[in-house]
Amino acid sequence: RKNRPVTHEDPFTFGFVGTWQRRKGVHDLLRAYFGAFRREEPVVLRIKTSALFDAHLTLRKLRDKLVAEIAGVAREFGDNDFPASRRMPKITLDLGTELTDKQLIEYIGDFDAFANPSYGEGLGIPHTWAKAQGVPMITTGYGAIGDLLHELASHTRSTQDSVIDWKLAPVDPEVLRATLMFDRDTCWGTYDPAAFGQAMRQQFVEGRRFDVGAARTTRSLFGRNGCVGEVKHGLKTLLPERWAKEWDL
Repeated sequence: RKNRPVTHEDPFTFGFVGTWQRRKGVHDLLRAYFGAFRREEPVVLRIKTSALFDAHLTLRKLRDKLVAEIAGVAREFGDNDFPASRRMPKITLDLGTELTDKQLIEYIGDFDAFANPSYGEGLGIPHTWAKAQGVPMITTGYGAIGDLLHELASHTRSTQDSVIDWKLAPVDPEVLRATLMFDRDTCWGTYDPAAFGQAMRQQFVEGRRFDVGAARTTRSLFGRNGCVGEVKHGLKTLLPERWAKEWDL
């Protein structure tokens, strides 16, 4: 399916999956996307998200809130009438958490490129699912996601991912307060949205691709057979010997 041409009816799809919060960098993703593409190009940014700190919102109110925030970014690019103006490249918002894991994996597999604008992640499950399905990724090299892509590249001796430069910066004090981060010296990896946009543009120019090597390696490393041995080894290290024997580790 990745060999099909990019058309206005079947546009190149950038995808993001994650909660709508500052750490995820969604506003910088919007800046990158708005700065890199024009409305008339066959491209779409698909955002699958849900509320984290606004769980009381209905889906309608959440959509209104997010559209207002997107409009705020659009104003930075001279569009004062988003979304009615139709000046910005296309965006779709898919809200809620109704999908099963299987459905979400299929959803991610339809992306032509996975956009990870986050300033810091643990080993993200959606990101790993994306690589297991051969989806090229755009991200910084910071943190566990950067380590994952470096590991995949070292195994396959090639890469279809776009890894941009980053620098450490203090976490916004308001974010520290809202997310109960008690270490005021906590840092995350920031980047230039324009550089992220250039990477998105390059993925678009390269066209639809299936990252075979990354898919095979990710499935080997993170599939059931690959994970069970590592989990057992970790448990044997952490647990008293009698528990390890009782649990047949």
